[in-house]
Amino acid sequence: SKAEWKEHKAKERAESRKRQQEVQKAMDAGDERYLLARDQGAERRHVRDWVDSRRFINNAVLPVALGLLVIMFIGTWAPEFANIMSLIAMALMVVFFIEGVWAGSAANKAVREKFPDTTATGLGLGFYTYSRMTQPRKWRSPKPRVAVGDKV
Repeated sequence: SKAEWKEHKAKERAESRKRQQEVQKAMDAGDERYLLARDQGAERRHVRDWVDSRRFINNAVLPVALGLLVIMFIGTWAPEFANIMSLIAMALMVVFFIEGVWAGSAANKAVREKFPDTTATGLGLGFYTYSRMTQPRKWRSPKPRVAVGDKV
């Protein structure tokens, strides 16, 4: 009947939601079996810990982007203010870029020191480093295993 079908579908959705939550918990904990391919491996784990143990200016990428969005709307009413803020935003973008290149290079160096026989270095780890450092700490998955300031 229609009521039985609805009940069956609701039960399926609940079970699916429960499985997804379990998988997400395992991913957040860093369980290699549940990690995405981009997050798997000892080198990637080391890069995550390296990034999570430091503070970066790039942690402000998302708030700055949100601020730029607001400035775009304000720019129609206060063009002088928007012009000044655009120059500041351009300078911040250059800083973000320079720090990203530095961090990618430093992370690659740290991986090469810890894993001398690895083939996972290069541009891929640099981009992985940058993508990790631009995410707010609370939103990162897998969740950080080290505190800011810990030695990695």
